[in-house]
Amino acid sequence: MPFLLVKLDSVYAKIVAVNVIGESLMSEEGNGASVMFTPDAPYSLSRNDATTIAGTIGLTWVQGLSNGGSPVLDYSIIFDQAKGVYISLATGVTLTSFVKTGLTVGQTYKFRVQSRNDVGFSDYSAEIAVIASTYPKAPVGLLVDRVATTAN
Repeated sequence: MPFLLVKLDSVYAKIVAVNVIGESLMSEEGNGASVMFTPDAPYSLSRNDATTIAGTIGLTWVQGLSNGGSPVLDYSIIFDQAKGVYISLATGVTLTSFVKTGLTVGQTYKFRVQSRNDVGFSDYSAEIAVIASTYPKAPVGLLVDRVATTAN
């Protein structure tokens, strides 16, 4: 009769080794393992205004709701440089924020983040598109109004 393992259930097992000669005796029952899964995808990926300046985009996100039964070790970030293809931007990121410098001003970049635990990688977060901005240009054609003042 099949049974369903649930996240964090303890697993008890007996093992038999097999080679071309045959099978070994069954081991003693052991445990110490728990059913774990990959973590949930990070969410709320957004531009971090505090670290986004000319040619630099700062990102921030929230760890997924479940770590899958094992702590999140790090994050990987991929991005699309307006070519329709995602490539790796960073791996092993241990914070829930990241800053990418050296971007082309005025170009739109798309980002996605995934988390990793001892079991493996989560799905990717929802995509965010951010334009690499620049400082505004100096105003031209400044018009100054002169107001006449009169002395009392």
